[in-house]
Amino acid sequence: MVDARSSSLSELARLGFEALSETVPKLEHLVKLVGDRGHAALAAISNSASPDRALDCLIRLAEADSKALAKLISKHEQAERLCRVLAASNGLADFLLRHPELISLFTRPVALPSESELLELDHSGQDSLKISYLTQLIRIVDFDLSQTDFRVPIQPVTAALSDLAGGALQGALAIAKKELTDEGRFAAEEIAGTQFAIIAMGKCGARELNYVSDVDVIYVVDGAGENVIDIGTKLATKLARIISEPSLEPGLWQVDPNLRPEGKSGALVRRLESHLSYYEKWAEDWEFQALLKARFVAGDADLGSAYEERIKPLVWARSNRAAIVENARNMRKRVLDLIPQQERDREIKLGRGGLRDVEFTAQLLQLVHGVTDESVRVSDTLSAVSALSDAGLLGRGDADTFRNHYQTLRAIEHRVQLSKLRRDHLFPNDESELRRIARGMQLSSVDLQEMWQRVR
Repeated sequence: MVDARSSSLSELARLGFEALSETVPKLEHLVKLVGDRGHAALAAISNSASPDRALDCLIRLAEADSKALAKLISKHEQAERLCRVLAASNGLADFLLRHPELISLFTRPVALPSESELLELDHSGQDSLKISYLTQLIRIVDFDLSQTDFRVPIQPVTAALSDLAGGALQGALAIAKKELTDEGRFAAEEIAGTQFAIIAMGKCGARELNYVSDVDVIYVVDGAGENVIDIGTKLATKLARIISEPSLEPGLWQVDPNLRPEGKSGALVRRLESHLSYYEKWAEDWEFQALLKARFVAGDADLGSAYEERIKPLVWARSNRAAIVENARNMRKRVLDLIPQQERDREIKLGRGGLRDVEFTAQLLQLVHGVTDESVRVSDTLSAVSALSDAGLLGRGDADTFRNHYQTLRAIEHRVQLSKLRRDHLFPNDESELRRIARGMQLSSVDLQEMWQRVR
């Protein structure tokens, strides 16, 4: 352990600090607040993605409750976990500073939350839902950052994030129903009798969601009441506001319903028969590609199951496979052409050699061969790559490369999004931020840049 009082500036630089002239006074202040345990915490601080950020946050936590923090950092493993999260994410650090009692999370064993903890969030109010969501998010991040290989946790972490989003949607729907009932515009019995199901699309539907991403959804309603569509529309509008609008806590993410039939110009909610009629008569090829990832996540389970059973088989009923492939390729080219010139070499998700290329390759192979081979009809990208390889449709060497590169790109994207807890898919060009992302992956900035270029 290095004693802060005798640390030279060069030694602090070696430990990863950037604001060298401010570091020693800050370390001394931490020691004043928590005693000699502040000296011992230096090792945990210096092992984090940004020692400067970790130190600043520890001081503020100590000012809120010095005894609780001193007790926690008395154990090196707990101190290291806390510092990793504080340094990796400004957004989660701010959340912990608003709720310092939650540092007790780091006294528990490292583990992903259980399914019930992810799906059954506190929905007694808008802020309670967000606090419950962010509490579980910290546990997911703690698990993610505690792994020695940044590629390994990608699949379980993205599945947990998807389930957590489903829990948020379920909780927001419960709050929306209560709000609508309290308004008195519709009879409580009519609201209760309206079946309302949320179908997740995109990454949430495939259980491969990012840390911060729009959550694509489709709404289905049913029921005998004459106001079913109006009630469903009100519920959909309210739940989106509950999740995305800031209150005492910031908004979580945007709920995006634009993959619905007819997109933005279509009805926000439809009965199941209306969905079925649209896909049978009017849907374009890309919409069937999107349906690969459709999954019921919240609301009425019977209606959600009926949607999956009646709609998803249509993906494999399209006769002109060549047209689907050609249309998907053209769509991919349009996406590339729309990327601003100054961002093309930094786009982790949409750029050439990025995540979307792996995803589209897997999806096109699925659309072509899934008509006759049900084993490749899986939703998430990593499972699709494995299924295609097992079916002899993708070489094992190519499959291993796809998996490795996909997990690498997702890990970089996750670290970028965690930084400010904001939707972002651009490789960092700021030197300090690049260094932070690299250290969070236990790499040097040069190694991270080389890996990024090699994977692309």
